[in-house]
Amino acid sequence: MTRVRLLTHVLYVVGLFLSESAFASGLPAGQVVSWGTVVLPYLPPGKSFTNIAAGGHHNLGILNDGTVLGWGCNDSGQVAIPNGLSNVVAVAGGRDYTVDTFGHSLALKSDGTVVAWGYGYVGQTNVPAGLSNVVSISAGLDFSLALKSDGTLVTWGSIGSQTGLSNIVAISAGGGWTHGGGHAMALANDGSVFAWGDNSFNMATVPAGLSNVIAISAGGTHNLVLKSDGTVIAWGNTASGQTNVPSGLTNVIAIAAGGSNSLALKRDGTVVAWGDNSKGQTNVPPGLSNVVSIASGFSHCVALTSDGKIVAWGNNDFGSANAPGALNDVVTAAGGGNFTLALRKNGTVAGWGLLPLPNGLSNITAISAGSFHALALRNDHSVTAWGLNQNGQTNVPTGLMNVIGIAAGGLDYSSGFSLALKGDGTVVAWGLGLNGQTNVIAGLSNVTSIAAGGTHGLALKQDGSVIAWGSNSAGQTNVPPTVTNVIAISAGGAHSLALKADGSVVSWGDVPGLNGLTNIVAIAAGKHHSVALRADGQVIAWGGNSEGQTNVPVVLGKVAFIAVGGSVDFSNSRYRSYSLAIPVGLQFTSLQVTNHTATFGLRTFAGEQYGVECSTNFIDGGWAELPIGTISGNGFDAFVTDTNAVPPTKFYRLKRL
Repeated sequence: MTRVRLLTHVLYVVGLFLSESAFASGLPAGQVVSWGTVVLPYLPPGKSFTNIAAGGHHNLGILNDGTVLGWGCNDSGQVAIPNGLSNVVAVAGGRDYTVDTFGHSLALKSDGTVVAWGYGYVGQTNVPAGLSNVVSISAGLDFSLALKSDGTLVTWGSIGSQTGLSNIVAISAGGGWTHGGGHAMALANDGSVFAWGDNSFNMATVPAGLSNVIAISAGGTHNLVLKSDGTVIAWGNTASGQTNVPSGLTNVIAIAAGGSNSLALKRDGTVVAWGDNSKGQTNVPPGLSNVVSIASGFSHCVALTSDGKIVAWGNNDFGSANAPGALNDVVTAAGGGNFTLALRKNGTVAGWGLLPLPNGLSNITAISAGSFHALALRNDHSVTAWGLNQNGQTNVPTGLMNVIGIAAGGLDYSSGFSLALKGDGTVVAWGLGLNGQTNVIAGLSNVTSIAAGGTHGLALKQDGSVIAWGSNSAGQTNVPPTVTNVIAISAGGAHSLALKADGSVVSWGDVPGLNGLTNIVAIAAGKHHSVALRADGQVIAWGGNSEGQTNVPVVLGKVAFIAVGGSVDFSNSRYRSYSLAIPVGLQFTSLQVTNHTATFGLRTFAGEQYGVECSTNFIDGGWAELPIGTISGNGFDAFVTDTNAVPPTKFYRLKRL
């Protein structure tokens, strides 16, 4: 018998072809979609970039269809693109150059109107009513700028308006020494420059005699200007060398000032960088060429090449140095402490965020992400672990084999523990055990599923009962008596979820359950929030929403898999949370072939009817329905068997009735 995973929409194996219909609506099948703190930079097939912008710790890019893609830090929803945003011609990212990561975003539409979203505490996202005829935008520290077609300037947010400016042709919003400050620059059509706002490092004081300027860029606490002769002038804070323009720098056509670094694009398509390099932001990738646009955030840099692709480098703590790419063959995903893992159909793992992937991750059948470590289960039933190891959470016990399930737990950078479920129904634990999370209940057996939370563990037994152990600080291990006939479990920071066979969900611990949940087929518990998947493919989220982790995107379409992630950020004592979903279309999910019998699985959704057709010639008019009748969707995989799968060639395809 041969068992395979479908690698493409059409698969040939043992004389069989399986064909899947196109995904007609929503997002592409197999794409990972996330909301909350961490957003996967996914570039849809056939799309390319036409423009880019960098915020403090996030990026925005305009696609060739006028829509916008955002990635990087999403603490305040700054990369959660508003639904329906289209016809965009320019974008701008709020440049918060402090240790905080609050940010906001702007988009200029082709009709001259402006859309703003993200952090708006001091009004930086409150676009003035009636604002129109805008030709340029810029987002700074706690404020926003818009340039109108008549050469006048409009400001909103923390920075004051600048009266008397006219004939302006370019604007740039920068950072400042403290919140509520910030500085800005404006370029007039005669080549003169104006600056105002925070002047802590004289960045609002224009050098005497400055003229013939054709471009401006305001950084964290310094400024750059490009002169008509292709040279660059800089002033302001020079503590990190950000104003030390390299000697002999000429033929420059564009500039970008970052937090404490600077970029210049030369006429030959190459990039020059100088200033602070603490995060690698001045390490221009070797061989980078054919660049047409540049941008810099607080400590990362982005370049757009002539073929519509993006190259990024520097600080990647928030995924802001990730370059968008196609990742549309994912079967499951896992969220950890500011990192995310995705298991692809070919058994390899993709990852982004703070935890690098080890070499040689292949033949993987399952993944799990903890606070700052991860586990992978191989098809030989062995376990691979990597990441932080202060408490031995990645020290897989010697001789551990025959594993059929894994779970990585923990709350923050300094904690972590791991669980493994063996084929004999027993559980093995290792790592931090201060709260008893590695003290598996004595005699625990007949386990079919495991879950690891912040400081507690759960086990689902064959009889549908749930066993819990570890910390009980919020009652997360007090399994309610109503928890019976359970088919799935999930452990959060200090709460637990159980999915019952009747499609209802029971929650206990510090995140109350959501009333009225029915027809649920999957659950996922985060630090302070929960996510559930309904049989019809719709996602429901509830609980804490500090990072937008319960703001389910309306464009998700039908979803086949959900997950959550997050960790503590000790730099500002915030917990970063996010949610993940994998949309799926009409597709086969598995195939088994034995002699002349083919059994294949297909993803179904409640309220839909499916049929399977077969053919021996793969041409129109040659298809016939299998005599299996109509398949009613229920939110789970259905399995279809053809006992007459006679080689050499046979084709199958799905259809939605």
